Amino acid sequence: MLDQLNEHFAIDGHLRFAQHASGLVEGLVDTAHCRGRFFLLGAHVAAFQPLPQTHPVLFMSQQAVYEIGKPIRGGVPICFPWFGAHKSDADAPSHGLV
Repeated sequence: MLDQLNEHFAIDGHLRFAQHASGLVEGLVDTAHCRGRFFLLGAHVAAFQPLPQTHPVLFMSQQAVYEIGKPIRGGVPICFPWFGAHKSDADAPSHGLV
């Protein structure tokens, strides 16, 4: 899966996908303007650091649980265009398509 993600979506020197210590897949962003990290599970932004700041302005608690099948608590979940169950389509994914 990582090879496919990197082949199709990676941007040399700016975006790559890796396996987090928990086994979850994370995207790592590194540009001239910022650094960041997001998880595919729950489309979850876990870290953001504008440069040249020396510390992240968005980060996860050290108590966060990274486990397949469990929601990640903390950070910013990306939910679009709806949050929760779809109102008219029970088969649609929770929290939208993003």
